[in-house]
Amino acid sequence: MADYVQIVEDTRTKLLAIINDEEGWHKCQNVSKIRITSKKSSYFQGNIFKAELEFDAPFDKVAKTWAPKPKGFRQDWDTSITSLECIKDINEEVMIVRTVTPSAAMGLISAREFIDLMMLRFEDDGETAITAGVSVEYPGYPVTDALVRGKNFPCGAMFRKIDAGRSRMTYIGHTSIEGSVPVSLIEAALPSSMHTMLNGLRKVAEKV
Repeated sequence: MADYVQIVEDTRTKLLAIINDEEGWHKCQNVSKIRITSKKSSYFQGNIFKAELEFDAPFDKVAKTWAPKPKGFRQDWDTSITSLECIKDINEEVMIVRTVTPSAAMGLISAREFIDLMMLRFEDDGETAITAGVSVEYPGYPVTDALVRGKNFPCGAMFRKIDAGRSRMTYIGHTSIEGSVPVSLIEAALPSSMHTMLNGLRKVAEKV
């Protein structure tokens, strides 16, 4: 079996490099206090998307709201997914998840399936949490004709404390949905989809 712990540690390092890279990002949207930018990916023939926003909520609450069960409760609020399940706990920080997304663009984009290795880590500084993810192959979940298998490259989010009741999130979307749909069509729709998803996160995380 693959060394999933080493894979996710490598993914975390790559994710942080993307987050800390300040060169070459182009503005997509800046609506409702969410700044979305993109740049060319070196992993596939598409773009990386970065979203930056603040919350009137503690960083640990936002991170747990974002993470899937059993480490969080994203399944309870995220309407951008049809299903999200943990299929294997690797350790207390790392798990393998299966995500199914609905069809989009009036049916032009069919439902997709993703099998991802994911980490949720609260850093030792007590002020930062990181989710890092990447697509992997996992026994018992082969590619089938029923769903197009998409692929996530190093992606995830960093949650940082501003003060006791406020936090900042930097989210990296880094996805190839595969199939025959033109990349230009997908990427034209992604900023709006990210904006909707992150506003949903904000609404839930900021509840008292």
